[in-house]
Amino acid sequence: IALVNVKFRPSPKMKLLKGATFCKWILGSACRFVDGIASLLVNYLLLETSDTILGLMLNFAALGFLMEIDNVAFHLAREGYLTDGIEFIAKAATKLTFPKRSFSKCHFCSYLDTIFLFVVYRYTGRLDLCDCKSIEW
Repeated sequence: IALVNVKFRPSPKMKLLKGATFCKWILGSACRFVDGIASLLVNYLLLETSDTILGLMLNFAALGFLMEIDNVAFHLAREGYLTDGIEFIAKAATKLTFPKRSFSKCHFCSYLDTIFLFVVYRYTGRLDLCDCKSIEW
């Protein structure tokens, strides 16, 4: 969905980063998508296979720790604890932004992410606005 809302357009700041190409941007977005799906799958499997509440909480704490490691590594790189080249790239990555795509002809496309959210929630049974009889009190 991020590929629909954001437009890749090289800026003058990107001239310093010669490796920042459209293909790498697509690859990075695809990797982020796969990472998100894998995270959801692991969370679901932990929820389904845990026998006790304590085991479930410990598994989620361990998973949260593992998911936070890349943020810590990025912070260390940005603060200069790693090499100078990695520090330069990390600081440049925090400053670069991509312009939001303008949908002058198609207003439907600008709301596509919100529509997908409601469609997924509706068909997975998480957003049942009209049937409240199935709730056990």
